[in-house]
Amino acid sequence: MCFIKKVMPRTALEALTTISWEDKAWLETFPLNAGTVLDYFSKSQFYDRTCNNELVKMQNGLAPAEVEAAMAQMSGFEYVVHHAHELPPTSESTPHSLYVILRQQRTIRPSGSPVLTPVRYYYVLDGVTYEVPAVHEVLKERLMHIGWLLDSAFDAIARGVELPHASRGALEGHATMEAKKPLRQSKRKRVAVD
Repeated sequence: MCFIKKVMPRTALEALTTISWEDKAWLETFPLNAGTVLDYFSKSQFYDRTCNNELVKMQNGLAPAEVEAAMAQMSGFEYVVHHAHELPPTSESTPHSLYVILRQQRTIRPSGSPVLTPVRYYYVLDGVTYEVPAVHEVLKERLMHIGWLLDSAFDAIARGVELPHASRGALEGHATMEAKKPLRQSKRKRVAVD
């Protein structure tokens, strides 16, 4: 019996926020800048090969202005450089770069301008590519971490403080605390008089 695994395109975008991607061979061969970052990004697992960028790439010989004009007439997903920040090398440091790439849905309306809907953000930081997590994912992780810290704190308190136990009787623990109460009050009065 032979099983053939059919590779299906990603219809629903899964979050890939726990992985990163880098191609050192590409970086050693080509410069990474605002003009080449989309070519670099297109080699990563974050890139969807069914996007408008790939359709336009198949039309060889287009100038950058023609590429933009062709993509402006198409509906579908596309990747654009949303932000580029490059720091040149100094005597004390190497060059650094940050590129934010936006995956957006372009919808062409019969009348009026196209509708651009942001879908996902990615960033390339010094040649390493990441997916930007959604705000709710960040908040969920932070809240889970806070919960873990609180649970650890309560465990430490439970180990360090003897609490009334049902086998000794809850009233016994309560009676002991009531007996200590007048002693604490008398100490307070003495401190106040002195």
